[in-house]
Amino acid sequence: MYLHDQNPSAAMELICSRKPDAIAVLQGSARYPDISGTAELYQTGLGAYVVTALTGLPREECAVFSLSIHEGNLCTGDGTEPFSETGEPYGPANDDRPCCAGELPPLFSTGWGAAWGGTLTGRFQVWEVLERTVLLTAQSGEHVACGTIRRVTR
Repeated sequence: MYLHDQNPSAAMELICSRKPDAIAVLQGSARYPDISGTAELYQTGLGAYVVTALTGLPREECAVFSLSIHEGNLCTGDGTEPFSETGEPYGPANDDRPCCAGELPPLFSTGWGAAWGGTLTGRFQVWEVLERTVLLTAQSGEHVACGTIRRVTR
């Protein structure tokens, strides 16, 4: 089922009424084991909606995190850098940041360690990013959580 009109309210109704087309379950690095959450992807006629919900983030008053889809399909590291196997940011057109397809809007954490965000993007279709990784990066540039995008069976 795809949304084919330009009505954002209808888009939210669609998202609330069905399972996502794909999901990444994010887990924190060894340094941030309390971080967990999901990035749900919904294909619509307007583009791909990405809805992210996270908990266990560092309890800072103004913590901002970047969220991006990467080319790789593994959330593993090399022992010194967590999640170094995620590869480069997803961007079939080789655009520079922040214009590459996999760059998503930032997430702002509450003072109690939670964040939620939703965005619509026309930069990719959900099927194009299946088996790729979603990487959460702190303002410092440290990779703090990762998950692999998997198709949701209906």
